Amino acid sequence: MTSRPSRRPSLPAIPDMRFETAYLRKVQPYIHLTRLSSKSREPSDDYDIVYNEEEPKEREEPRELLKIDWGNVIWATFRDQVLAMWLQGAVWTLISFYLMPVYGRLSERVGRRFSDKEGGAVAYLRAWVHQLGLSTRQY
Repeated sequence: MTSRPSRRPSLPAIPDMRFETAYLRKVQPYIHLTRLSSKSREPSDDYDIVYNEEEPKEREEPRELLKIDWGNVIWATFRDQVLAMWLQGAVWTLISFYLMPVYGRLSERVGRRFSDKEGGAVAYLRAWVHQLGLSTRQY
């Protein structure tokens, strides 16, 4: 009989539920960063420090062009932070409005079964234990 090496079950990664990470992930498609070369205003693939050819000892930082599609960023922010919260509140309000009468009828039916002497369920459990013959006290 050969022994198999014990394998630990791999657990799934814990999702990152922080607001900032989820928000940045949603607005990322609407933010465009383009690096520009020092000589021209054309996009550059060079992400390192750009050297100025006229003075070789002096270094020049790369320039960046940031384009933001503000309409989509505002819509994503409004949708996630205002509209979703409003919709969630409206749904919970409608659910509670229609379920309150059902809850009232259900509590009346269940409430009849339990007496109000000691808190309902405790009296029912004591009577049940007494019926089993496990109690010496009379209730």
